[in-house]
Amino acid sequence: MVKDNIKEIEDLIKIISKLPGLGPKSARRIVLKLINNREELIKPLAKTLAEVYKNIVRCSNCETLNQSIQIVFV
Repeated sequence: MVKDNIKEIEDLIKIISKLPGLGPKSARRIVLKLINNREELIKPLAKTLAEVYKNIVRCSNCETLNQSIQIVFV
């Protein structure tokens, strides 16, 4: 059982419930599953989300998703 009003949990439930087709009850179940399987789910999910955030962009012309190109000047 989850203690009510744990800010981090409530924040995560609010974020996940913004996804299409997910309400607060489904989001709560997902968050509890994530917490109960943190090594198997949370670590790889956090890593992959960070990589997507860093490396994937939407094309301003055609709206497709692409890997961002990082140009390094030496």
